[in-house]
Amino acid sequence: MDAFKAEGGFLAEIVEAANGDTDSIKLSVVHPDRGLRGKQWQLEGRLKDLTGKNTPTVIDPLVDSGDQPLIHELGILNATSAILVKAAAFGKIHLVGVCNKKPTENNQSPESDPFLAIDGKVLQAIVELIAAGAQVGEQHQRELGKVLNATR
Repeated sequence: MDAFKAEGGFLAEIVEAANGDTDSIKLSVVHPDRGLRGKQWQLEGRLKDLTGKNTPTVIDPLVDSGDQPLIHELGILNATSAILVKAAAFGKIHLVGVCNKKPTENNQSPESDPFLAIDGKVLQAIVELIAAGAQVGEQHQRELGKVLNATR
């Protein structure tokens, strides 16, 4: 998260609902850890839109001064700005995000140094590399299992 000058980040699983109900999102990892692992809420708004596309989403409302409003869909994380990327790994859809731009040393206002579209593309590239590595590792594990079973 230091690379994005973000205060926090998360990995969440998109949980497909049965019986045509609305899907939900379940937190797998949150940094810093605030006891939110396993928390689940309804997938809606911009998060739901993100699951239907393969491009990163940057949510960084421009506010002239004062407190930035919470992002409704990420209120549980107290997020006022975020970069969100969809990732597929291990047969599941995940959402990876970094939240809340830190104030810089030269400029104490995160509003004047927002997350940019290029930040979203960088996060997406990193996530895709990690997902590809995980898929290769999973494939090697299956092949090793087949070899071990064949030698018994």
